[in-house]
Amino acid sequence: MNKLIFIPTQKDITFYDKEAEKAIRRVIKKMVSLDLYPVYMERIEHSERERINPYLSFQDGDMMYLFINQKTHANDIKNRTEQTKKEYARDLLHFYFFLRQHEDFQPLKKESRILPDIEKRHIREYQGMLQTVRREQKNGVVRVGYSPATRNRKINVLKSFFTWLASVKYIPEEVHSVFLSEELRDEDRPVRELSYEEVKMLLDYYKDHPINYALLSILATTGLRVQEIAKLKWNDIHYDTHIGKYFVRVMGKGRKEREAILFHNVFERIRAFRLRRRQPIELNPDDSSPIFTTNKGKAYDYKYLSEYITRIVEQTKFPFLKHRASRITPHTFRHYFAAECLRSGANTSYIQQTLGHSDIRTTQIYLDRILKRENNAALKIDEDKY
Repeated sequence: MNKLIFIPTQKDITFYDKEAEKAIRRVIKKMVSLDLYPVYMERIEHSERERINPYLSFQDGDMMYLFINQKTHANDIKNRTEQTKKEYARDLLHFYFFLRQHEDFQPLKKESRILPDIEKRHIREYQGMLQTVRREQKNGVVRVGYSPATRNRKINVLKSFFTWLASVKYIPEEVHSVFLSEELRDEDRPVRELSYEEVKMLLDYYKDHPINYALLSILATTGLRVQEIAKLKWNDIHYDTHIGKYFVRVMGKGRKEREAILFHNVFERIRAFRLRRRQPIELNPDDSSPIFTTNKGKAYDYKYLSEYITRIVEQTKFPFLKHRASRITPHTFRHYFAAECLRSGANTSYIQQTLGHSDIRTTQIYLDRILKRENNAALKIDEDKY
C-alpha cells in the first residue's frame, strides 16, 4: 500500500524556520488530496472483515491523513472543504513537528508511531509554547505567543483529533483532557474598527491605482471574505434590471451561496482593474475566468491576496495606522462594512444574511462594540449642563 511519508528529517526542516514554508505547503497539498483515500478505505474494510483493528497498522501520517479527509456526511458538499482541510493539516503539523523536536522523541526517524506514546505533560508543554514562543513577522516585528483566537482554533482541532484517535484505539488514553480552555473572552477579540473617514482616506489614496482601488473598494462595500473575493468568477456578476443593481454570486463557508451588491461605481472600478490586466470587461455568462487576476492572468491565492492588501494599507503611512493595536487586514474591512450597514439603518438579521453568518451571534460579536457605545446611557445626558 502507498504510504504518506511526509515527516522530514531534522536536517531538512525546523517548523519555525522560514525556509520550511515551501516544504510544509508540499506536505499539506499531499495531505488534503483524496487520491489515496479509496486505498485507505479498502484496507480498513479488509481489516474489519478480518475482525482486527485496522488502525494499528497505520503510521502517524496515515492517521492525520484519515482524520483530515474523513467523511462525515453522505453528501460530499457537506464534508470538509479543501480550505478547511488545509487549515486542519497545518495545525496538526504544527503540533506534530513540536513533538518531533521534543527530546523524548529523538532521534528523529523518517517513519514512526509516536502519537500513541504522547503523555499529558507533552500536551501541557505544547499549550505553554503557544503562549511563549517568539515569532518573527514578515514585517520584521517579533511577537511573543499566538493570539487567543489562534490558540483557540489550534486547541479545538487537536481536541477533535485526539478524541477520534482514542475512539479508534490508536492511542491508549484521552490525553487531550488536560488542554486548558482557550475560549475567547470579549476582551481577547482583536479590535477591528475602521471609521468611514479612514476608509475614504485609503480609497482616495489609491484612486489612480486601478488594482488597489478595485480591491479596497470591493472589500469596503460588500463585506466579502478575502477567500470569497479570490474565488469570484466573471460570470458570477449579473445586473438586476428590476432593482437596478449589479449582484455577484458568492460561495461562502460551508459552500453556502449568497449574493452581494456591487455599487455601480465599484463595478466600474472592477472593470478598470480588468482592463489593466487585459481581461474582458463586458459581462459574459459564459466567461468563468477569475474576476481578479494576477499580472500573469491567474487567480489570486487568497493568503497572498490577504497579505498584499495588508501591505498596501500600511504603505500609505497614514497617522491613524500608528495608533492601532492590530494591523488592518481584509477582515477589518468586513467588520467595517457590518458597522456601516448598522449605522445606515439595517437591522442585525439583514446584516447576518448579507455577511453569510450561519449564527446571528457571530454578527452580534461584530456589532457589539458599536452597539454598546450607541446605547450608552450617558448619551441621554445634556453635556452642556456641566
